[in-house]
Amino acid sequence: MTRRGKWFLAFGVTFTLVVAACAGAVFWLDRDADRDQATCTSQVQGFEQTVQDSRKWTEKEIPGIGDYLEVHWLGKPGSDPCSRAPGPTDWYYQGFARLRPQDATALQAAKEWKPQAPEQIWPGLLPYAPATPQWLRARNDTNFRGDLHLDPATGTLFFSLLHG
Repeated sequence: MTRRGKWFLAFGVTFTLVVAACAGAVFWLDRDADRDQATCTSQVQGFEQTVQDSRKWTEKEIPGIGDYLEVHWLGKPGSDPCSRAPGPTDWYYQGFARLRPQDATALQAAKEWKPQAPEQIWPGLLPYAPATPQWLRARNDTNFRGDLHLDPATGTLFFSLLHG
């Protein structure tokens, strides 16, 4: 074999090994991405189905909410937060906050309310709704956009918000 032939043979073998190594790496990374996708999806589904009671909601998100007595809320993504596509994901939130009487009165005075029931309450939150509410509706105009519904008799605030 000539010197030139040996060089082409060495180049061919090296090129083949590099291509095989790259293909193996892509397969390996894709396999890990699929496992990460499954983990992320199950975590999001668990979050969507678990009623939260953490004190996430402050005056910054819902002006006038005050030092509420209790809260129960759910969050759901507006799109797939586990997607590999870049960009933010919008999140929808609904919840019930039981306000202190003075905070319910102050909130009612601070906004322009109109009688209107919520369009939809997610099933997981129904146990926290008042029995016979007389809902008043107002807009929440922070970076958590959406509707607020207040039942003045029970001091219950229902919120349906979008953040993103």
